[in-house]
Amino acid sequence: MRHTSLPIVLLIWLSAHLLSAQAPSNIYHILSHEQEALQCRWGLISQASGEICLSTYAIKDDLIGLATMQLLIKAAERGVSVKLLLDDFDNGLPDCLLTYLEERGVHTKVFNIMNPFKLRTLVDRMHGKMLITDQRTLLVGGRNLAARYYLLDPAGNFLDREVYVVADSAVHHAYQHFEVLWNNPNLSGRKYAGLTQEQRDCWKEALEKAPEIVQKKLQLPPIGQKSWETGFRNTNQPIQFIHDNFTYDQRRKGLKWRRRKDRQATYELIELVSKAKTAIDLENPYFLPTKRWRRGLKKCLDQGVRIRLLTNSSYTNDVPLIQAIYLNRRARVLRSGIEIWEYRGPKMLHTKAIVIDRHISAIGSYNLEKLSHMYNSEVMVWVDDPLIAAEHARLMQEVLKSSDHVGKQHKPFRHTHPTPTKIERKRHRKVQFLRFTLAPLVGIFL
Repeated sequence: MRHTSLPIVLLIWLSAHLLSAQAPSNIYHILSHEQEALQCRWGLISQASGEICLSTYAIKDDLIGLATMQLLIKAAERGVSVKLLLDDFDNGLPDCLLTYLEERGVHTKVFNIMNPFKLRTLVDRMHGKMLITDQRTLLVGGRNLAARYYLLDPAGNFLDREVYVVADSAVHHAYQHFEVLWNNPNLSGRKYAGLTQEQRDCWKEALEKAPEIVQKKLQLPPIGQKSWETGFRNTNQPIQFIHDNFTYDQRRKGLKWRRRKDRQATYELIELVSKAKTAIDLENPYFLPTKRWRRGLKKCLDQGVRIRLLTNSSYTNDVPLIQAIYLNRRARVLRSGIEIWEYRGPKMLHTKAIVIDRHISAIGSYNLEKLSHMYNSEVMVWVDDPLIAAEHARLMQEVLKSSDHVGKQHKPFRHTHPTPTKIERKRHRKVQFLRFTLAPLVGIFL
């Protein structure tokens, strides 16, 4: 009996071993440093051979924006299909530059072109940031295409985080989301402007110079030489992609169909957070949670989960009104049991990230406030891997070293910080002024 069962046991063991060996190996590499993040973005663009899909909320005609556009033009010249999707609200590229890009083979569309007579064109925004190359690699996070996300703005730079993903399911899901936005004629359109030969020559010169200038300023190695699919810790766990959809609904008969965001990202993130057993670490620059989020976080607190929030201080914010409303609500957040840390480093916090129970890591574009909940299209990726989550938690811990812990008296306390700069003092004064003027009124709607 033993001799007949032994081959069966060996067969079962061999089958399990082969299945584990064939399990898909994914990459989830956190990009915390600005130079590495830019090098990865530019490397993926320069190494693409089939298709590039790039979406961003904010883009400026500064060194970073122009240099990235030049790399897209070079890709188009190699025969790569290039699609650039911009949100109209914070698009800093002039229409003549968009026309020039079209002439050079970079297909451009603008999301929800604003019309002052149509409210939904003012509030519905594409806030997600993605770079998809060859339907194989994905870059997701909070960084936009502007100098202040890459240490090149003398007035102030952002502290942010992205994640580089290689995973068939997540990348395919992200690609489908991009295509839905790109191909929806009610959401994405084109902007054209007349272009003179003088303008063509001007843009050609500015674009060609930009990459070299950025490389010198940031001391970057030559573009495209590093392989971005080797040398990283792999994970056998599935990587999940979260996003919103813009759909149409009809609440009552007789009313026209109206475009609405389905809030899928909110539902999936709250469901993810509800899995917590011991601890949730949040990094979010604009903390004005909606009623649904407050209920979700309270449920976790009632179950004994420790929640730690890292957000901006009045010295490091870039939206003074939002920071003023947050300060007016800070005492209520503390009473709920959430531990608050406020960033006081040399930059402005812009990271949107979550670590749950030291085994789930999530990074993306979602802010814990009403715009992300109700109006903005957002994207996030997450993975359940203890080693990756431990690395993510270590990065969060480093930021805490430059942050103030808000105590029971609702005042920050921490070691002494460097004397605030003139710009930081100006931000602080503006926030304090708004706390007692506009913030109480605007806060009613947020």
